[in-house]
Amino acid sequence: KDNYKIGLVALDLLKSDYYFPSNIEFSEKSAFSALDASKAMGVLSEQLMALKQITKIYTKKGDLQKALNYSVEYNLLKDEVNIETSSNKIYSYEMLSQLDVKNAEIEIIEIQKVESERESKNRAMQRNFFIVFCVLAMGFIYMLYRRYSEKKKFVDEYFASETGVILKSGRKLPFNEIKRVETFRNDLVLFTRSGKITEKGTTLKSFLPLLPKLNFGRVQRGIILNFNNIDKVLKTKIEFEGEAINLSSNYKDEFVEQWELYIKSK
Repeated sequence: KDNYKIGLVALDLLKSDYYFPSNIEFSEKSAFSALDASKAMGVLSEQLMALKQITKIYTKKGDLQKALNYSVEYNLLKDEVNIETSSNKIYSYEMLSQLDVKNAEIEIIEIQKVESERESKNRAMQRNFFIVFCVLAMGFIYMLYRRYSEKKKFVDEYFASETGVILKSGRKLPFNEIKRVETFRNDLVLFTRSGKITEKGTTLKSFLPLLPKLNFGRVQRGIILNFNNIDKVLKTKIEFEGEAINLSSNYKDEFVEQWELYIKSK
């Protein structure tokens, strides 16, 4: 019966040693099972082997404090063994213990090496994170710049940076003085509060960009109106100072969009 139990202890020790490289948790469980059983039977040699295995397991797991505790217990138990009757076995245990210490030192060095590699990886990850952050930050700044450029373009188109246009004669004509602009043959006629002004050899296409879109809109190919002088905007007509002017379908969408912006800005 005792031989059977000792065989089970030996089996646990073999399993612990076999699973030590691949399954450290199962190896630990088997080693403690062998230790408990050998203590219950009072088998000192198997206790020593179990303690040795447990010391090796905790060394591999990096728990050096527990490894030291079980190593001390191992050495204390070894001192209790009768030197005279177990000299050969004790000698073997000593050799194994020295080997275990050496292995523990090697494993500690390996653990330190792994920690060093882990720190290097962490530094590399931090460096990569910083690079990604910088790229994202630059992208965000570029996006803000694009939005600013688009808004600036919108402002430049819908709000004049000046208060009027410079005519060919050199005269500055304020925007609020211009009521409407029409083409006449190859000339441009400006209807102002004080009368008509003819700009020779000027096209409506070249003159339109000089006017702020927030205040002027094109209703026909040859007519631009000042929103300030419009009485009402209908589906197909514009009531302009008591006159009905047709709204061309070619310019209707853009004109209505400008008119709505004008109304909202008032």
